[in-house]
This record gives sequence, C-alpha cells and structure tokens, in this order.
Amino acid sequence: MDKDKVFTFFDLLAKIGLGGILFFIPISNALISLFTGLIFLGFIGKKIVKPDFQQLKHKQNIFLALFFFFIALSLINSGQYIEKSLVALFLKWGKYIVLFLILQDTITRRKDILVFVSIFLFSSAVVAFSGMAQLFWGVEFLRGKEIMIMKGGVRAITSSFHHCNDLGAYLIIPFALCAAFLKTPRVFKARVYYPILFLAAILVFCIFHTYSRGAWIGVLAVLMAMLFISRKPVIIFTILIFMGILLFIPESQEILFSIFQFGGDADRFKYWQAAISMFKENPFLGKGVGTFMANFSKYLPNLVISYAHNCFLQILAESGIFSLIAFLLFICSVLYLGIKKFLSTRDPILLGGVCGLIGFLVHSFFDTNLYSLPLAVLFWLWLGIVAALGSGKAN
Repeated sequence: MDKDKVFTFFDLLAKIGLGGILFFIPISNALISLFTGLIFLGFIGKKIVKPDFQQLKHKQNIFLALFFFFIALSLINSGQYIEKSLVALFLKWGKYIVLFLILQDTITRRKDILVFVSIFLFSSAVVAFSGMAQLFWGVEFLRGKEIMIMKGGVRAITSSFHHCNDLGAYLIIPFALCAAFLKTPRVFKARVYYPILFLAAILVFCIFHTYSRGAWIGVLAVLMAMLFISRKPVIIFTILIFMGILLFIPESQEILFSIFQFGGDADRFKYWQAAISMFKENPFLGKGVGTFMANFSKYLPNLVISYAHNCFLQILAESGIFSLIAFLLFICSVLYLGIKKFLSTRDPILLGGVCGLIGFLVHSFFDTNLYSLPLAVLFWLWLGIVAALGSGKAN
C-alpha cells in the first residue's frame, strides 16, 4: 500500500471535516459533531501513517497545556458534581483543545485556507439572508425560527441561532474578515471586491438588527483593533459612522442606554456577583470545572439557573485564578503571533482573523460564547487558523 496515497486520503478527510464544520456551524449541531469526527479520524489516520507531532512544540501550546492542567486540578473541588466536571473537562474543553491542535496540523497550504474562508463567508451570507427573511417575514428559512420579540416590542433577528446575542457573536468574525479584505482591495479583482463589500453591508445590517449590545461593542472592538494593528486612519471614519448609527437611531439608542435602567442588564450583574462569590470561596482551584450551574441556586436562589454571562468570570469561578491566567496568556500568545506575522506579510486573512477573535472575546465578556457548542467551535477553529498562519506553517 502506498503510504503517500493513504496519507493524502486522511488529510483530505480532515479538510472535508473542517470545511463542513465552517459551513454548518450556524445550522446543525449534529453535523458539527459529524464533521468534527471526520477531522479527528483524518488526523488519527495521518499520524498512524506518518507519525509527526511537530505542531505540538509551538510555544503557545505551553500555556494551553497549563490551562488544561489547572482546569483538571479543579476536579479536587467538584465534590458531588464530579461527573459534571469530567464531562466538561474531556467532552467540552478537552475536545476543543484537541481540535485546536489538530487544526495546526491540518492547515498546511494557503490555497486551502482561501477555500475554507470562502466556505465560511458563503455560510455567513446564507445566515445573514435568513436573518433578513426573519426580519421581513417573521420566520427564517434555515431552521424555521420565528423572530425574537424583546422588551418594548423590538423585533430582534436570531436567524438559525437560539438567541439574538448568539447570532451577533457569530457575525463578528465574518464582518472582521470582510473589513480586512476591503482594507486591502488590491488582493481582489473587481468581481470579488464588490460581492465582499455587499456582504459586509448585509452583515452590518444584521448585526444592527440583532439589537445585541455585546455584538455592537464587539464590532467596535474589531474596528479599534484593526485601526491599531494596520494603522490605517480611514478606519476612523468607519468607527464614527457605526457609532453614529448606534447613538442617533432611536431604537438602538434606547437599547444601548437601557443598561442603566432597572433590569436593563438582564440580571447579568447578579450572575457576575455570584461568579465572584464562588471565586472568593475557592480562588485558586474554583468550585470545579463545569459546576457553575450546579452551584448557581446556592448563590441566587430566586433566579432561573443560568450561565455567568461572562465567560472569563465563569472560568474564574469554576477553575480559579491560575486557569484564567493560563487561558489569557494562551490567547494573547496566539494573537501576538498573528499580529507579528501580519506586520510582515500584510495578510488580510490574518488581520481579519485576529481582529475577529478580539471582537468575539469582547462579546464573550457579556455572554456565554465559550459555553455554546457552535460558538465555541467557531472560536477554537479560528484560533487554530490564526495559529497556523501566524506560525508560518501554512504557505
């Protein structure tokens, strides 16, 4: 049997899996799991044929290993919820970490990345059009979800996602990619440039109509990061236009400033205080990974059980200060790698990926992105793509 042909087969299998995930993230959790399985199968097959684990030696993976070590150590405090912790450790965090590591091995050619980005942007366009259908006709066409009616009768689109905040979080990364491509139009021919411009406009329209304050702030974070990294003053005008829309359109203005009204925070501040209380009781190892909701009623008995609506505080509450520090160092090391590579290559995919991740993480400060299957997979996929490009592995 020709090892090269077998290796190529499994490599193709992994890439089909990656492309499938990038397309179906907003559509089907079952298909996400199916294509994730293809990636794992492809990776295992490649390593059996040609054992090579060089990608594990990247420096940022040291912080990733420390993060996993500290969340595993938090099992000491899980007590009666040890089963929940084991599920969270291996079937959630562990799975995402392995997926990130596999991506660094799978992404080896730039032309493959261009294909993946095209698939992802096409999927985001479908999601955006589905959201627009939901806005105008009340129902989106991907999963048949009805439009979400918020306080005051505001009609917020969710498209195929369960909540408008989830849609807002998802759209941040394709928006960042479009903005990065438009900032460097010389990489496009006109027949590609104008569709990207059109898609960017549609994405902004949908992000606005999610009425997700976290998504709006995330978009501003994307633009500010893009301004800081690329040092293109023209981005200032985009920032001003976007802020003008938020501040001068009555509906968005009312929602934006409702945070200061009674109940306008949707009980987030209470959830945050509960997370801080858990952290104070167990500052080093937390209450045990995956146990926030199990312990929720002890701190907020009069509220419906929920996530912390702040991913960083939930990590802090569940697994302690050391795990959060390791996680932030890991994220910063990947982003630094991407920024450094961008400054030498001016690669718009790197710029969009880095800024999109920054915006996504800002949104995660207000929501549950890292604890939602499709959004968590989206985050770790793009983190892996940025790491592969930043390390120079993909040429």
